[in-house]
Amino acid sequence: MRNEEIMIDLADPVFTKIIRSRQNDKNGLKLTVYVREKGQKVDLTGYAVKYEATNHTGVFIRDDAQIVDAKNGIFSYTLSSQAVSTSDDWTAYFVMEKSTER
Repeated sequence: MRNEEIMIDLADPVFTKIIRSRQNDKNGLKLTVYVREKGQKVDLTGYAVKYEATNHTGVFIRDDAQIVDAKNGIFSYTLSSQAVSTSDDWTAYFVMEKSTER
């Protein structure tokens, strides 16, 4: 399994990164994500992290990410079979939710 590490800074409103995966490559790509705000670690205690993605045909995916180290703002997501089921460009992002806060 391939592992890519990404640092996301919440203070950067236009963070973009291209991630490539092969169609039907189930469990072939794991993303380890480090969440920061202005360079400081973000405490994810009490949050649920979700992966959300859509393609040009309107297919929508929402999956759970796994928090690895909440205090240090680290979570991971392994692309699901649904996420690699079609050969297409996807627009995706991670959502951090705490009760009704998003």
